[in-house]
Amino acid sequence: MTADQRGPTGAVPSCADARVLLMGFIDGELSAEEARELEDHLAVCPACRGELTTYQRLGHAADRLAKEEPFVNTEVAWERIYDRIVRGVGWLLLWVGITVMAGWGLWVFGAEFLLDSEVPLVMRFGVGTFALGAMLLLINILRERLYRRKNERYDEVVR
Repeated sequence: MTADQRGPTGAVPSCADARVLLMGFIDGELSAEEARELEDHLAVCPACRGELTTYQRLGHAADRLAKEEPFVNTEVAWERIYDRIVRGVGWLLLWVGITVMAGWGLWVFGAEFLLDSEVPLVMRFGVGTFALGAMLLLINILRERLYRRKNERYDEVVR
C-alpha cells in the first residue's frame, strides 16, 4: 500500500494486520479506533474487501445451516440394522455348519484312514499333518477376517 492510498485518518494498517482484524470486525469485537482504521484500509484495498465479503458469506451460510433441522433417513437406518442382524445370524449359522462338518469329517478321517493298519504309517502321518496344517491355516484366515471386520475404521463410509 502506498502513501497516497491512505484513508482519511492517515492510520491505515497493512494487509496482514487488516486480515487479523477482519473476524473481530465481523463479530463487532473491535474498538472504535480499530474499526475505523480497518474501514480506512478496506476503502483502498480490494483484496481485503473481497476477503471480508467471503467471510460474511460464510457466516450467513453457517447461520442458515444452523437453523435447518438435520435430516435422518429412518428407512436407511432400519435397513442397516436389519442387514447387521441378518449378517450376524448368517455368520453364526456358517460357523455352526463348518464346525459340525469339520468335526464329522475329522471323525471319519480318523476312523477310516488314520486308524487303518493297511495304510503305511508314513502316509498316515503325512496326510494327517497336511490336513491339520490346512485346517489351522483356514481357521487362522477366518479369525483374521472376522477381527478386521470388527475393527475396520472405514466400515461406515458410503461410496
